[in-house]
Amino acid sequence: MHCQKVYFYWIARERLTFSWFANLLEAMEMQMEELKLDSLLTAKVFLTEKIGDEEANVIAHASQGEPDFITGLSKTKTFFGRPKWEEEFKIIATESRGKNIGVFFCGPKMISTSLHKM
Repeated sequence: MHCQKVYFYWIARERLTFSWFANLLEAMEMQMEELKLDSLLTAKVFLTEKIGDEEANVIAHASQGEPDFITGLSKTKTFFGRPKWEEEFKIIATESRGKNIGVFFCGPKMISTSLHKM
Protein backbone atom coordinates (compact mmCIF):
# COMPACT_ATOMS: atom_id res chain seq x y z
CA MET A 1 0.00 0.00 0.00
CA HIS A 2 1.35 3.45 -0.85
CA CYS A 3 0.53 6.81 0.66
CA GLN A 4 -1.99 8.82 -1.34
CA LYS A 5 -2.35 11.88 0.89
CA VAL A 6 -0.49 13.48 3.80
CA TYR A 7 -2.08 16.00 6.15
CA PHE A 8 0.67 17.73 8.06
CA TYR A 9 -0.15 19.86 11.11
CA TRP A 10 2.52 21.93 12.78
CA ILE A 11 1.61 23.72 16.00
CA ALA A 12 4.02 26.08 17.70
CA ARG A 13 3.83 28.56 20.52
CA GLU A 14 6.38 30.99 19.05
CA ARG A 15 6.86 32.14 15.47
CA LEU A 16 10.66 31.68 15.61
CA THR A 17 10.02 27.95 15.76
CA PHE A 18 8.78 28.08 12.17
CA SER A 19 11.89 29.64 10.65
CA TRP A 20 14.06 26.51 10.62
CA PHE A 21 11.35 24.36 9.05
CA ALA A 22 9.75 26.81 6.62
CA ASN A 23 12.59 26.35 4.10
CA LEU A 24 12.05 22.59 4.07
CA LEU A 25 8.29 22.98 3.60
CA GLU A 26 8.88 25.45 0.77
CA ALA A 27 11.24 23.02 -0.97
CA MET A 28 8.66 20.24 -0.58
CA GLU A 29 5.90 22.45 -2.02
CA MET A 30 8.05 23.30 -5.06
CA GLN A 31 9.20 19.71 -5.63
CA MET A 32 5.67 18.34 -5.39
CA GLU A 33 4.44 20.94 -7.86
CA GLU A 34 7.22 20.01 -10.30
CA LEU A 35 6.33 16.32 -9.98
CA LYS A 36 2.61 17.09 -10.37
CA LEU A 37 2.04 15.71 -6.86
CA ASP A 38 0.94 18.98 -5.27
CA SER A 39 -2.32 17.37 -4.08
CA LEU A 40 -0.33 14.82 -2.03
CA LEU A 41 0.47 17.22 0.82
CA THR A 42 -1.86 19.46 2.78
CA ALA A 43 0.09 21.37 5.40
CA LYS A 44 -1.46 23.54 8.08
CA VAL A 45 0.61 25.68 10.44
CA PHE A 46 -0.88 26.87 13.72
CA LEU A 47 0.63 29.64 15.83
CA THR A 48 -0.64 29.81 19.41
CA GLU A 49 1.36 32.91 20.36
CA LYS A 50 -0.68 36.09 20.85
CA ILE A 51 0.09 38.62 18.13
CA GLY A 52 -0.07 42.38 18.36
CA ASP A 53 -2.76 44.59 16.83
CA GLU A 54 -0.41 45.93 14.15
CA GLU A 55 0.55 42.44 12.98
CA ALA A 56 -3.08 41.31 13.06
CA ASN A 57 -3.97 44.26 10.82
CA VAL A 58 -1.22 43.39 8.30
CA ILE A 59 -2.30 39.73 8.24
CA ALA A 60 -5.98 40.62 7.86
CA HIS A 61 -5.25 42.83 4.86
CA ALA A 62 -2.81 40.53 3.07
CA SER A 63 -3.81 39.60 -0.46
CA GLN A 64 -4.68 36.04 -1.42
CA GLY A 65 -1.64 35.53 -3.65
CA GLU A 66 0.92 36.91 -1.21
CA PRO A 67 3.25 34.63 0.76
CA ASP A 68 2.19 33.87 4.31
CA PHE A 69 3.10 36.68 6.73
CA ILE A 70 4.50 34.34 9.39
CA THR A 71 6.24 31.57 7.41
CA GLY A 72 6.82 33.23 4.03
CA LEU A 73 5.32 30.16 2.31
CA SER A 74 3.08 30.58 -0.72
CA LYS A 75 0.79 27.55 -0.29
CA THR A 76 0.90 26.81 3.43
CA LYS A 77 -0.96 29.42 5.44
CA THR A 78 -0.69 30.08 9.16
CA PHE A 79 -3.77 29.70 11.34
CA PHE A 80 -3.93 31.25 14.78
CA GLY A 81 -4.83 29.36 17.93
CA ARG A 82 -5.11 25.60 18.26
CA PRO A 83 -6.59 23.25 15.68
CA LYS A 84 -10.16 22.18 16.25
CA TRP A 85 -9.31 18.50 15.91
CA GLU A 86 -12.88 17.25 15.56
CA GLU A 87 -13.41 19.56 12.58
CA GLU A 88 -10.03 18.67 11.08
CA PHE A 89 -10.68 14.93 11.38
CA LYS A 90 -14.16 15.33 9.84
CA ILE A 91 -12.61 17.03 6.82
CA ILE A 92 -10.00 14.29 6.48
CA ALA A 93 -12.63 11.55 6.88
CA THR A 94 -14.84 13.15 4.22
CA GLU A 95 -11.95 13.52 1.76
CA SER A 96 -10.74 9.97 2.49
CA ARG A 97 -14.02 8.09 2.58
CA GLY A 98 -13.45 4.35 2.27
CA LYS A 99 -9.68 4.60 2.72
CA ASN A 100 -7.34 3.65 5.55
CA ILE A 101 -6.25 6.63 7.61
CA GLY A 102 -3.21 6.53 9.87
CA VAL A 103 -2.20 9.16 12.40
CA PHE A 104 1.34 9.85 13.51
CA PHE A 105 1.77 12.28 16.39
CA CYS A 106 4.80 13.83 18.04
CA GLY A 107 4.25 16.28 20.85
CA PRO A 108 2.79 16.79 24.32
CA LYS A 109 1.14 13.78 25.96
CA MET A 110 -1.99 15.81 26.75
CA ILE A 111 -2.68 16.38 23.03
CA SER A 112 -1.78 12.78 22.22
CA THR A 113 -4.28 11.48 24.76
CA SER A 114 -6.97 13.75 23.34
CA LEU A 115 -6.28 12.61 19.76
CA HIS A 116 -6.36 8.92 20.75
CA LYS A 117 -9.89 9.38 22.07
CA MET A 118 -11.18 10.54 18.68
